[in-house]
Amino acid sequence: MYLSRVLGGIPPTVVGVWEEGEEGEEGANGIRPWDFSTAGLEEYYHSLWPKMAGDGLSEIELEVLRVLVEQEEAVSVEAIAKSIDTDEYDVEEVLETWVEFLHQQEIGGEICYSLYHWSFRDFLQLRV
Repeated sequence: MYLSRVLGGIPPTVVGVWEEGEEGEEGANGIRPWDFSTAGLEEYYHSLWPKMAGDGLSEIELEVLRVLVEQEEAVSVEAIAKSIDTDEYDVEEVLETWVEFLHQQEIGGEICYSLYHWSFRDFLQLRV
């Protein structure tokens, strides 16, 4: 679903404009390949928001979401719990309800969490 929204929103003239081999993060024509935001992707994220927030976020859900939005790297349950001064169990409960919106990875023997895409994180920053 996500990929279909992104690919469907890229104008045909954009395909192939980014050339590799140039220094820096930009293609030869100055276009960054990740600068293309699409209405379809925004619409898709709007459809996810009610699934994530339900009838409204509880205080702990809001605090956990703020931590996830602020972090560019994956973060452990322990680190989230410490930063919001709450019990790890409560953080785990929130993360379990949001599993479809999260990316899990093992770092240093711990399961760490991040929002599944940076553009979704940017979208959520406007809501918390």
